[in-house]
Amino acid sequence: MRTTKKQIEMKFRRVIEAAGLRVATSYKDVGGFALDHNSFYGGWRIIQIDNEFGGERDYGHRMQGSDFWYALDLLGKILCEMKKTGKAA
Repeated sequence: MRTTKKQIEMKFRRVIEAAGLRVATSYKDVGGFALDHNSFYGGWRIIQIDNEFGGERDYGHRMQGSDFWYALDLLGKILCEMKKTGKAA
């Protein structure tokens, strides 16, 4: 399956919001979560903006687009199930 940047960005936003977190609006948005993509280093990863000077916290390792999309999809399904059963994150 070919996965586009737009598909990944939309899935990421839904998962972050479902977890009760927020998507960063810029790289100075401390505490917000953002996508980082670099095909040279291996693809996509999730980061959290740690400080206004460009510090970031890395969540997981880089993945190729389709693998990353499936990981986000799985995380989204788990979060939905947790909310249904009252065990929300």
